[in-house]
Amino acid sequence: MAIFSILGAVAQLERDILIERVKVGLANAKAKGVKLGRKKTRNSGMIRELYKKGFTYRHISQASGASNGSIAAEIREYKAELKEQQELDRTMREREYKSIKDELAKTKARMECLQSKVPPEEKERLELLASKALSEEV
Repeated sequence: MAIFSILGAVAQLERDILIERVKVGLANAKAKGVKLGRKKTRNSGMIRELYKKGFTYRHISQASGASNGSIAAEIREYKAELKEQQELDRTMREREYKSIKDELAKTKARMECLQSKVPPEEKERLELLASKALSEEV
């Protein structure tokens, strides 16, 4: 009985080591950019174009020669890509808006700093010139 228990423990240890090696190997392959699984045989471009034009899954299936499941998978991938692109566009717009806002704040701070350095007499003279220029334009 003891020998069977020991052999069972060794077999379990070997099984655990094998599982760990497979997981590490798959992670390594993914890190290197190796695509795992079967190659796609469906015509992704055609499926996407027909979907954009509003064709049904049945018509797309007949035209492309792919199954409804393949078509559904391709459309899911397409929608996910569109969503990612929209998120990226939104993020870029937010960053652009933030950078413009920061630049405006810096410019205002510089203007205030420069205005504080102008003597009071000079400020009055500049205000008079500005008001004259505005009245002449009107």
